[in-house]
Amino acid sequence: THTTSDRVGAFQRTARELSGVDPVVLECAGLQPSQGAAALQAFLTGGAQLDGLFVVTDSLAMGAYQTLKERGQHIPRDVAVVGVGDNEMAEYFDPPLTTVAGANDAMVAEAVPLLFGMLEGDRGPPREILVVPPAFPRSSTRR
Repeated sequence: THTTSDRVGAFQRTARELSGVDPVVLECAGLQPSQGAAALQAFLTGGAQLDGLFVVTDSLAMGAYQTLKERGQHIPRDVAVVGVGDNEMAEYFDPPLTTVAGANDAMVAEAVPLLFGMLEGDRGPPREILVVPPAFPRSSTRR
């Protein structure tokens, strides 16, 4: 999806800026845990290694957890994992999943006053508003 592509692009840019290295991007057939597990399994079967994993949805992170554990790798000692979405089950993963939540409430708080302003005739120039999503650090990234 466009949203998923934006997440991956933002992660790639930031990782490149901070490390000077282009991160590897894994693609999977969909957003179900089994599809995330299969994509990671295929990547690791080729002999590839990793020490961190940014997953575009918490459901894909669930699949990655399964694959890592089946391969005898420990989260976060061997591989740190970060998901996106702060799924209600994220804190119950083993170990609890570090996530970046959606910023829906913050976006609504910014958008509603703009909408009402427009309805009242305020037709000012377009503006860009940065809404930073909250992060929830949990055990999946604590080494």
